[in-house]
Amino acid sequence: MKKILSLTLTLAVVFALCAPALAEKNAERDRWLYEKSLECAVIAGKLARSDGYIHSMLSEPSESMRDILEEIRLQDYSQPTAMRIYGFRDSLISLTIVSQMGVSTDEDVRDFALRRTYSAAPMLLIEKAGYETLALCSALTYSTACQLSEALTESVMVILAYEGNWSVAVLFTAYPEQLAVVSAVLVPAFDGPLTNPFIITPEIYREDALKALIAPEPI
Repeated sequence: MKKILSLTLTLAVVFALCAPALAEKNAERDRWLYEKSLECAVIAGKLARSDGYIHSMLSEPSESMRDILEEIRLQDYSQPTAMRIYGFRDSLISLTIVSQMGVSTDEDVRDFALRRTYSAAPMLLIEKAGYETLALCSALTYSTACQLSEALTESVMVILAYEGNWSVAVLFTAYPEQLAVVSAVLVPAFDGPLTNPFIITPEIYREDALKALIAPEPI
């Protein structure tokens, strides 16, 4: 009994010592994700407002596509109202990939398939909106490469929500040596959390990440 009590007290002390450092690391990660996501979201909005870009990508958009585009253009992507951060269940996805491809499949091929699975995540928010919305959002996707923050070591997806009818899903696909490919995809706004058992990691998920970032410092 004494040994159990001693172990419990030891674990409590360790947790108390580690908790502030973990909270600081999470805050650093969330702030970096917010700043990078916001930068990419603003550029995605610029793509939507560029007649030259739209013409080069879609030639002659249909009337219904132009209506959707006009709605997208009216929104201010520099002022998000909420930020949600999602992680991926790598082990579950990898297991699914191995079961489909076979254990003998080359490791590089499996890694590529894993990252391709990540890229499908934003499309989960568009798939029910119809072909024209999917085609338009695909054309307006902004992609770039960057060096990941030291506080972030895995692939994540950030959703920036706004007062209007559109959100921006920003996918950070991690590669070796802290490199990442970042893709910002305009998606129809939705209420509540995104629930998909294959791509959501509860430990990473932060529903109120933006609120925590802009909250005033305690006095």
